[in-house]
Amino acid sequence: MEKFIDVPNYEGLYKISEKGEIYSINSRKLLKPVKGCVALSKYGVRKTYTVKNLISLALDNLSKIKDEEITYKKKYKEALEKAKDVYTYYCDDREQLEKIEAIFPELAESEDEKTKKELTEFLKQASGGFLTTTIKCKTFEKWLSWLEKQGNNKVEST
Repeated sequence: MEKFIDVPNYEGLYKISEKGEIYSINSRKLLKPVKGCVALSKYGVRKTYTVKNLISLALDNLSKIKDEEITYKKKYKEALEKAKDVYTYYCDDREQLEKIEAIFPELAESEDEKTKKELTEFLKQASGGFLTTTIKCKTFEKWLSWLEKQGNNKVEST
């Protein structure tokens, strides 16, 4: 199927394909160029364009949009790196961490990571001969199901 993109300055009114077919969104029809030209109207003002010119404008506009997306992704990645530094700085302040995680969900720990951290901390305390926290049954159940899942993953991968 042929892909249609917006005609620059006529977004929401006309679309054009790479083959030069121009689609009017209002009339829901393909326009028929006359001698390689087509008339487009906006706000009651009609302008005539060559189909080649419209294709060129649309493709240039599409490449600009892609460049803007790449720039946005790059800036987001840079901001994410800065947020990681801030996140590490505030590691004991749960309220600040939640605010940062809301902006950058990539920084939030997954449930697997949280469970692994809890279990590791518990085992460190137990091996040292002292436990400072009281463990609830639900926590043990969560740890056991996590360990079973890890075992199943290893069995499946071998």
